[in-house]
Amino acid sequence: MFLVKLYRYSKGLFFTLIALLLFFLYINFKWGVVATPIYQYGMFSNAWYKAGPYPAYTVELNRHTYPLSNLPFPVRDQCVVIFSRYLDLKANNQWVIKALSPLYGTSFNKDDVIAGRVPFEVFSKWFEQWLGKITGEQVNSLIIYRSMVSWKDGVHVISSPEKVYPIVQ
Repeated sequence: MFLVKLYRYSKGLFFTLIALLLFFLYINFKWGVVATPIYQYGMFSNAWYKAGPYPAYTVELNRHTYPLSNLPFPVRDQCVVIFSRYLDLKANNQWVIKALSPLYGTSFNKDDVIAGRVPFEVFSKWFEQWLGKITGEQVNSLIIYRSMVSWKDGVHVISSPEKVYPIVQ
């Protein structure tokens, strides 16, 4: 037994461990306070629902809905993250410009700080080739829809899908 070995090895360490255990028991039973999360059953007793809204993507590949669940999870995550980050670049860049303009005044050159200025044509060509490689299909047509999903009273609430790819520039 561990406590017997600990007692033989170091009596001081043994009594310190016993004192800590008794202290935690005293706090838990006498005061009703959970001293550590290890003892707290309620920590894992309920499902956690993200308030949202968060995006959910549907991919229409060659005029058929392609189930992203067919892809391994890391590849599926990579696909969605790459695409959603590209969509967010414009909004993020506007935020950067707004934050830095007061610091630099009129001498502020927007082209020096805007990240990800990849033209849509270049991104779309690369993205379609990459998607074709991971799905094993030739990409003739690609349409991506985004729905916003949130939880309300323990139930998914899904907005109507909006077409986000191809992006009209």
